[in-house]
Amino acid sequence: MSDEGTINVVKQECRELALERVVVFNDRAELKRLVECDLKPGLNEVHVEASSANS
Repeated sequence: MSDEGTINVVKQECRELALERVVVFNDRAELKRLVECDLKPGLNEVHVEASSANS
């Protein structure tokens, strides 16, 4: 059986990713995180799920 047409899905929780940079604005903040994951040949989907302290 061939893996052709199969999509590799990688899910990661945002809080688990390494924080690279933080920029603070008057009304918000920007967080830049590094996403590292093992991709397989063919189609890949990377889902980064955001989580908030308010949720």
